[in-house]
Amino acid sequence: MNYWKSGIVFGIIFSICPFTGFYDSPSLFISDGEELNPSRVYDSSGSAIYIDDTSEYYTWELFSLLSPLSTGKGTVEDPYIIQGSFLGSGTSDAIVIMNSKAHFMIKDSVIFSSGGSGIVFRNVQNGNIIDSSIVNSDYGIFLDSCSNVTIANNEVLSNKQSGINIFRSSNIIVKSNRVANNQMAGISLFKSDSTTVYSNTVSSNNLLGVVSGMGSGYIIKNNHIFNHSNGIYLYKSTLSSVIGNEITNVTEFGILIQYNSNFNTIINNTLLNNYFLIGLGEDCGNNNIFNNSANQILVIDGTYGPPPFSEEEFEELNRLYFSSKESSTLPGYDIGLILSIISFAFLFLFIKFRLQNTQRVNKKG
Repeated sequence: MNYWKSGIVFGIIFSICPFTGFYDSPSLFISDGEELNPSRVYDSSGSAIYIDDTSEYYTWELFSLLSPLSTGKGTVEDPYIIQGSFLGSGTSDAIVIMNSKAHFMIKDSVIFSSGGSGIVFRNVQNGNIIDSSIVNSDYGIFLDSCSNVTIANNEVLSNKQSGINIFRSSNIIVKSNRVANNQMAGISLFKSDSTTVYSNTVSSNNLLGVVSGMGSGYIIKNNHIFNHSNGIYLYKSTLSSVIGNEITNVTEFGILIQYNSNFNTIINNTLLNNYFLIGLGEDCGNNNIFNNSANQILVIDGTYGPPPFSEEEFEELNRLYFSSKESSTLPGYDIGLILSIISFAFLFLFIKFRLQNTQRVNKKG
């Protein structure tokens, strides 16, 4: 397999159906298989909740007035709170919130949509998604053009695309979530500067654990990532940090860095039972790769290109694969230098032995 010429293609497909208005008939709410009392909520071609704070009919103020699903006033001290179980019907998203600067949180909820996404934020500031389950949707959580949003302590499971997808956003925190069994990546970041992803458990997603692309200042820290094709993938990422993650049972690269990803820091990660440990593209430079370990062995520096052992030995040793500029460094022991010293030492001893033999033969003659 050519890991360097074959990139990973990600499609970001999203749509929000036109809304039809609000009315007094019930939406469907499910909790542990029991139907709850119907409530007056907004309709968006099947969405359980639709809020557009710049529109005339779908504002937070009207929603809070008409629906018992929301409490609060939208301030820092008294944010709007949405709680419940929500199902999006047809191809609609279950919860859509747009053009909002109000402080709010979605909490203690179960959210799913058979055809659309679970939660969609567009042009949202000051939102929180906490202590909820988002399952069996298209994208689990989709953020577009958002800032100052926290996604914490949720379960994001078995969605058709990425579990958590953050697009063209900034200052997003994704922490302490369980993200598993999604069909694309577990957590996907694209053009989303200064996003922090930490202390999440990301497992058994079909493609990748965490992917971050075309941004700067990403922090991916202290996550447990296992059972993927690639654990963490950086592409066109700069000034980002991958720190203290545990990455296990990966069929290709534990950490893969490609496509002009420069000035990144990759330190103190533990990589266990991965086919390759760290992959660094030829067009990547000035990356600091330091003090990462594999099966309690410090990953060794200075291996650019295929290492000098057979494929069987390579799989057994589970070392490091590099195709890189020399400006990317991994401080530690330089295996090339060590092998060169050993080779020169053997050559010196061999020449010395031959000279001594020749002298003994000459003396006898």
